[in-house]
Formats: sequence, C-alpha cells, structure tokens
Amino acid sequence: MKQTAASLCTLLLLCLCFVACRQAPYPALLLQADSLLRTGPDSAMALLRQAAPLMAQEPEATRMYYRLLCVKAADKAYVVHTSDSLIRPAIAYYEEHRDRRHLPEAYYYGGRVYRDLGDAPQALDYLQRASDILPEGEGDMLKSKIYSQMAMLFLYQHMYDEALDILRKAHAHNVATGNVRSRIFNLRDMADAFRGINQMDSALCYFQKSYDLACDNSMVDLANMVQSQIASMYDLLGEYDKAREALQQAFKYKHKAGQSAIYSIAADIYLHCGQVDSALYYNTRLLDMGNVYGKRAAYMDLAQMAMENNDAKKALEYLHDYALYTDSVEQMTDMETVRRMHALYNYQLREKENARLKAANRQKQTLINYMLVAGLVLFSLLFAYLQYSRRKRMELQIQLEKAERLKNELYRQSESYIKENNAKITRLEEQLRESDASLQKQLEAQREAMLYENRQAYMALEKQKQVSAAINDSGIRKDILVKLNTCDSCKKVLTVTDWRAIEQEIEQISSGFKIRLYNLCSKLSENEYHICLLIKLGFQPTEIAKLTLHSKESITSTRRRLYEKVFGSKGSPKDWDEVIYAL
Repeated sequence: MKQTAASLCTLLLLCLCFVACRQAPYPALLLQADSLLRTGPDSAMALLRQAAPLMAQEPEATRMYYRLLCVKAADKAYVVHTSDSLIRPAIAYYEEHRDRRHLPEAYYYGGRVYRDLGDAPQALDYLQRASDILPEGEGDMLKSKIYSQMAMLFLYQHMYDEALDILRKAHAHNVATGNVRSRIFNLRDMADAFRGINQMDSALCYFQKSYDLACDNSMVDLANMVQSQIASMYDLLGEYDKAREALQQAFKYKHKAGQSAIYSIAADIYLHCGQVDSALYYNTRLLDMGNVYGKRAAYMDLAQMAMENNDAKKALEYLHDYALYTDSVEQMTDMETVRRMHALYNYQLREKENARLKAANRQKQTLINYMLVAGLVLFSLLFAYLQYSRRKRMELQIQLEKAERLKNELYRQSESYIKENNAKITRLEEQLRESDASLQKQLEAQREAMLYENRQAYMALEKQKQVSAAINDSGIRKDILVKLNTCDSCKKVLTVTDWRAIEQEIEQISSGFKIRLYNLCSKLSENEYHICLLIKLGFQPTEIAKLTLHSKESITSTRRRLYEKVFGSKGSPKDWDEVIYAL
C-alpha cells in the first residue's frame, strides 16, 4: 500500500514538472519579427514596436524573449547600443532557468552591447561564456560570430597575436558552414592584425585573399571595401601608383560608415602624390561627412595647404578647428580610460543587480537575508574603495620619490654641482690650514669625498657629451635632417619603420633609455613617446612639430605637461629636455 502511494506521488510530481516546464508558444507577432531579422531588421524593429504595448500582459518567458529580439534587431540594423537595460535582465532570466536554447545567444548579444558601451572586459567575458556553453560540433554559425567579435575587441586593444588566433577559429567555423561573406571579413581582419605587428607582406597577402574571395563569389561591394584597405596599405608602403589604382575601385563602396575612411585615405594618397587639388577636394568632403578622426586629419591637411599658399588667416582657422577635434579625440580616449579603470567596479554593481532580479523572480528571500547581502556588498565596496584610494596614494608617493631622486641625480651630474663642491673644497682647504690636528683628519675625509663626487660628476658629464656627439653623428638623425631640408611638408611625417629605426638607434647609443623613460612616466601616449625620442635625437621644437604634424605650441605644451606630470610641480619645457638628455 505504501509503495503504491509513493509511486502515485512520484507520477504526480513528474506530471507537474512536465506541465511547469512545457513552454507555451510565443505570440505570432514575435515569431514573425524573429523571421525578419536576417533579411529586414528595420521591419522587425517596426513589428517589435507594435508589440510593445502587449508585453505587459504576457508571461515572463515571452517578455524576456521580446527583450532579446529587441537587442538582436537593433544590432542587425547597426543601431549603436547605449544601455544594457534590455539584455541584462534577459541574461539573468535565461541563466536562472538554464535555458540552453536562448542563453548562448543572450550571452553573445550581451557581448555586443557591452562592446558598444566601451566595456571591453565585460564584453569579452560574455562572449567567452557564449563560446563555452555551446556544445562541441554545434552552433558553428553562432561560434563564428562570437570569435569574430572577440577578435575585434583584441584588435581594438592592439592585442594582435590573440586576435589572429581567434580569427583563425572564426574562419574555420565559417568554412564549415559555407559562410563566404564572413570569411571575407575574417581574412580582412587577419590582414589588419598582421599590419599591426608590422608583417606587411603577410598583411598584403591576406588582403588579396579577402579580395579574391569576394570577386570569386561576385560580392562586388565587399571587394570594393577590401580595396580601400589595400589602398591604405600601399599608401603606408609609399607605393602611390598602386594605392591610386586600388582607390578607384574603393570609391565604388557605398556603405556610409566606410566613406569617411575612404576619403581620408584618398586625401592622404593624393597629397603624397602632389595632386593638391584632389587632396583639397576629399579633405573638403571630409568636413561635411567624415567622422571625428577624419575631420581632424582633414583640418591638419588643409592648414598645411594654406600655409604653403601663404594664407596665414586660413591656416589659423584650420589649425583652430584641428585643435578642437583633437580635444574631442583626447576626451573620447580619456572617457575610454575611465571606463576601463572602473570595469571591475561596474561589473560588481551589475552582479549585485542580477542578484536582486533573481531574488525578485523567486520571491523567496526574506528581508533579513536581503539586508545581510546588501550590507556585505556595501562593506565590500567600501573596502575596495579604501584599498583603491590607498593604492593610488602609494603609487603617487612612489612616483614623487622617483622624481625627487631623479632631480638629485641630475643635479649631481651638473656643472652647478661641481662649482658648488669646488667652493666647499676651497673652504675646507682653508679650514685645514687653520685647524688643529684633531680636526684635520675629519676635514680631509670630507674633502676627499667631495673630490670623489666631482670626479663622478665629470664622468657623467663626459658620458652625456659622448652620447650627444654619437646622436648628432647618427645615421637616422642625418636621414631625418635630409627629409626636413629637402622634402615637401606632406612627406615629413615619419613612418612606422622610421620610428622603429629611431628607437633602435637610441637604444644602441644610450642603452636602456626606453626602460628608464617608462619607469619615470609609465603612462605615455604614443605622441608623447615620439616627442621624447625626437628630443633625445636633438631636434628643435619647430622640427619636432613638423615631424609629428603638430604645432610648435602643442610641442611646447606637451613638454611642460610631462615635466609637471612626473615631478608634481611646474617647470619649463627646457627642464623636461634636460631630463631626457640625462636619461
């Protein structure tokens, strides 16, 4: 009898589980929107807006599916995501219900959202989760998209080797699914990664593979897109005839998002070829439709053209606009840096919000447990904030101590220090003649110590003179001087190869210069580092301005700012130059 009752109870529980787990079909309007996502994302978005008022009465599963569709539709319509308010609750819901059908896709679009929000660590985390949850041998199409997005994040952070590994995986999945369009993008991105690690032959090879694949499959628009990158490569290599040939086909690419880059490449190529009118035309077009980077480059080119035409008024106007766009770019970079610094903090806040949503769905947590969790989270945040503040104070103190030691070291290698020591030695010698025997030994020791310090200072000064002479006589310096004295202003920009040669030359003459510079100031931008290299090579501010396409005032301001950043006090640009010479 007891066994029968137990069997009936078990059967009843199984039935209840089946009823509870059986998913009701989604509304026809949502299914129709889903079917339109690939071919007509705009139409899908219109259907989803139509369905929005009906969602309040639908079950939670339907509401979460609606949220996921909204994110997918916006993504496929190239709408930039500005908030995670839609995808975050959907991810939490599918995680709680262990929904293997929707969770991988939810993770993937979570990665897309956080990439648009500038949170690379969180985006990579969700993309990796999406990859991990997909069974081996299944979901090739989604996996290829996941790997492609991970690769783009690595490329944006200049992690080219990691990007190449991921892109090879993406390409393999696209080969398995026969997705030619995605393979074209994979090959193009591989070429970009090879360009990032300065393997130009490989970069050209993969751009050509991407182009050939597009042509073989009659994907003319994508072939034109790849040609813009090939034109950029030839421009970088100085092969301007080939660059112009590729550019003619690239102009046929009509995708609006790519026009700014193509016009910027065209302006640069025509400027290098001496076709000033063509360069002027494309720079003018950039002012109307270019992105912030394109407009900044256009204003600098236009300012140079105006200066060559002795039109000082126009040149000043263009330089003013260039400065404004430079500020905008720097502000965007600063905002990105802040987002990365706070990535872990924001991640903790999101985890707390996810925990709150899960608690609301289950409605099983008591008030005491909720308060305990909230208290622990607040305590953790307070502890993390205190640790962060303490670490920042310690870093600042260490930086100031380094700067103070460098100041003392520079002074101990100066002629002023030698003169001061000589004066002290003279006074000691006078005291020696007048002192009794008991003090003479002590005074003599002091005198010997100062003489030793003077010898060390003389040796350091002599070494600086030798380094300076070697730099002045270096081949790279002479080559750059020839460029400055003989080339047009458009050709005075140093290439990646030139910067590598400068760095190697300085390292040979003054071993360990780069390490000492970054020990002193770890957060140098690429432009700041280039300015320091040119200072070390003995170039004047006006020459540095021409070589870096900046104004002389900008170079002066950078030198002054670097001194203040390192030493925590105001100094002149020449003070920073003295630091560079001494490193």
